[in-house]
Amino acid sequence: MSGRARIKWRIFWVGLAGIFVVCTVHVMRVSFQGGETGDPRKVVRIGHYMLQSGLRDALQDVIDEYERRHPEVHLVQVPVPERVYLQFLRTQLVAGTAPDILQIGAHFTGMEELRARYFKPITPWVDEPNPYNAGTTLAASRWRDTFLDGLDNEESYSAALRHFYGVPLAVAGVRIFYNTALLRKITGNDALPQTYAELIALCRRVELYAQQNSSPVEPFAGSRMSAFFLMSPLYSSVNQRLYYDLASDHSLRVTDWGYGLAYLQGRWSFDTPSVRLGYGLIRELARYQKPGFYQLSPSDAAMQFLQGQSLMITAFVLDASNLKAQASFAIRAAPIPALTRDDPVYGAGVLGPVSELSSKGVGNLGIVSYSKQADTALDFLRFLGSKPGMELFSRRSNWLPSVADVEMTDWMKQMRPALTGYAGRFFAEFAGKGDARYVVGNQLHLLFGPGGGVDAYFDVVKKSYGPAIRIDLTKDNHEAALNLRRQEPTLLAAYLKAAPASPEQEAFWRDASSQNGYEARMLQNRFILTKPTTPVAQ
Repeated sequence: MSGRARIKWRIFWVGLAGIFVVCTVHVMRVSFQGGETGDPRKVVRIGHYMLQSGLRDALQDVIDEYERRHPEVHLVQVPVPERVYLQFLRTQLVAGTAPDILQIGAHFTGMEELRARYFKPITPWVDEPNPYNAGTTLAASRWRDTFLDGLDNEESYSAALRHFYGVPLAVAGVRIFYNTALLRKITGNDALPQTYAELIALCRRVELYAQQNSSPVEPFAGSRMSAFFLMSPLYSSVNQRLYYDLASDHSLRVTDWGYGLAYLQGRWSFDTPSVRLGYGLIRELARYQKPGFYQLSPSDAAMQFLQGQSLMITAFVLDASNLKAQASFAIRAAPIPALTRDDPVYGAGVLGPVSELSSKGVGNLGIVSYSKQADTALDFLRFLGSKPGMELFSRRSNWLPSVADVEMTDWMKQMRPALTGYAGRFFAEFAGKGDARYVVGNQLHLLFGPGGGVDAYFDVVKKSYGPAIRIDLTKDNHEAALNLRRQEPTLLAAYLKAAPASPEQEAFWRDASSQNGYEARMLQNRFILTKPTTPVAQ
C-alpha cells in the first residue's frame, strides 16, 4: 500500500472514530439529560442506587401520580448499582451529562466536594410550607419540619456549607429479623427475647439444638456489617455513663471527632473499665455469629438467613423489603434486646434503653446545579417529600416514611423507631473513622479469634490509636479551614446585599452564627492537637 493510500485510510479511521465519539456523547446526553427524545414533555432524569426489591416500583408509583397531575412532565429513572455509583457520579457530573436529580451518598469519598460544586442548595424552599401538603395536618409547617429528622442528616444538610441539599425517602434503623417457624421449632413458642440475658440464652439454645439434631443452624447469620449492627447499640449501652461524662453539654451525644478529641485529652482510654467491658461483650456476641463472619458481605448473611441456616439476622430496616420478598417463611422484626442496670456483668455503665429518636433520614435525592429542568426537579421533590407522595412511596417500598403523620402498614410498625430512652451513638471507638478505622478494624481478628481476647487486641491497638486520631483530626481541620475560606466571600456578598431588618439579613446572621460555631470548633481542635496526649487517671 502506497504512503498516500495509508494516509487516506488513517484519515478515514480518525474520522470514523470522531463520528463514534460525537454519537456516543449525543446518546449520553439524550440518556441522562433529556436531549432530543422527540417527547414534547419536560424530561427529568433521576439517578439513584436504590435497587432493593420494590423500591424502583415504589418510586415509579410516585412518578406516575406526579405525571398524572402534571401531564407536561415525564420522569425517567436511571438506576445504577451502588458499587459503581461513585464513578458514575463523578464522570457524569464532570462531563455535564448527569441526570437532573441524583441520590446523595454521604459515605462516598469526596461527596462533600461534589455536593459543593455540582448540587443546587434547596435551603430557601425548606423554610417554606410545602404546597403539596395543603389540606393535610402538615399544611402550615415549614417543609423541613415535616420530616421526622428535621433534615438533620449528613446527606440532607452540609454543616460545612450550611445549606440543605437533599430530600430523604426513609428513616434508618436496625432490627433483628427472626425466622418464626424455626424459632417455634427450636423453643416451642414464638416468644422473642426482651433483654440481653434472654438473647444470650436463646443463642445457647440454638447451639444446643444444632448439636442435638446435627443441623448446621447458627444463632445469627454472619457478616461484618450485620454483626456490627448488633454489637454497636449494646456496646453503646455499656458505655452510657461514660458518654455522659464526655459530652460537655450533658446530651449523651458525642460526635466521632469529639470522641477522638476526648481520647487525646485523656478523658478515656482502652483501660477505662466500661470500654473494656464493652469489648468483652463484643467478643461474647462474636461467638454466636457464623464462623468467618468478619470476611462475609451483607448479601452472604441474607443468603444464610433465607436458606434457614440461621435463626436471626441483624439488618437495616431498609433491607426488610428484600428479606420479606424473598423469604419462604414468615418473618418477625424486633428491636435489639436492651441491657439493664441489674445485669450482673455489664450493668455498671448502663443508664437505660437506647432511644431511636435521633434516627436519621436516608435515601436523599438532590438536584444537579446545571440541570435545565431544575425548577421541575424541585417541584417533583416537593411532591415526593410531601405526605401524599410519601404515602405512595412507603406503601410499596415497605421503608419507614421520612415524613411525619404518614400511615404505616402493620409490617412497618414492627420497625417504628423507639422514642423513649437514653441517647446512643455509633461506634467510632469500635469501627473507627478515617485512619483510626483501619487501626481498630484491621486488628479485630485478635479480639474475635479463638486464641485471642480483649487483652491481645488492646496490646496492639493502644500503640496506634492515638497517632491515627491525630492524623484524622489534622485532616478534618484542614478541610474545615478550606470550607471556611470558601464560604467567607459568599457571606460577605450576602451581608452587602441584604437590606436592614429583611428576611435576607436574618438569614445572613443565622449563617454567620453557624460559621462562627464551625470556626470555633476548628480552633478548639487545633489547640488540643498542639498538646500531648494526657494519660488517663484510673
